Amino acid sequence: MNPIEDLPSEVSDLIEKFEDETSVIRDKVSREIQNIQEKADEEIHLVRSKSEQRIKLKAVALIDQIKPLQESYLRSGKLDEALAIREAIRGLRSGMMNAKPDPGNLLNYQNKIGQQFLFEVTGAGDGPLWGTDLYTLDSRLAVAAVHAGILGIGQKGVVQVTIQDSSTVAAFEGTERHGVFSYPWGPYPVAFGISQS
Repeated sequence: MNPIEDLPSEVSDLIEKFEDETSVIRDKVSREIQNIQEKADEEIHLVRSKSEQRIKLKAVALIDQIKPLQESYLRSGKLDEALAIREAIRGLRSGMMNAKPDPGNLLNYQNKIGQQFLFEVTGAGDGPLWGTDLYTLDSRLAVAAVHAGILGIGQKGVVQVTIQDSSTVAAFEGTERHGVFSYPWGPYPVAFGISQS
């Protein structure tokens, strides 16, 4: 036996009205909470953007301060110190650019055709590499950076990568550049180009 069915109609009508009203209240509260959350997210994004901009300005000012020191050490023949300062400047610049760490290869970016990304990599002389100027996604980014002449072996820096549709490329050419060999490959659907950031 269902106790609601046994209620007099005027009582069941009141209960039904109550449930309808509470449903409206809950929907309104949900919408208000969502609006508050969206506004809060916008405010958070704004605060983060402003703070990142202030940090970038401070980093630029610091680079401007220490660049003359690097040149001074270089002029006085203190190469180790000058190189250390250069690496510190590169670190500051890559931090300003929000570069991602080296992903190894770019297979996880195959659905990002047309997009550009910044990666901080250390140039490498060996590893899988297919193509010239345009490389297959399974190529090692650190080797491509050396092959393309952007970084030297062991040199750390930020590179810009563009994911490209290569479905119309008949074959990838293999070449030797900057002491690094790339290998030829046939058709490959998605590839990347690399340039200095």
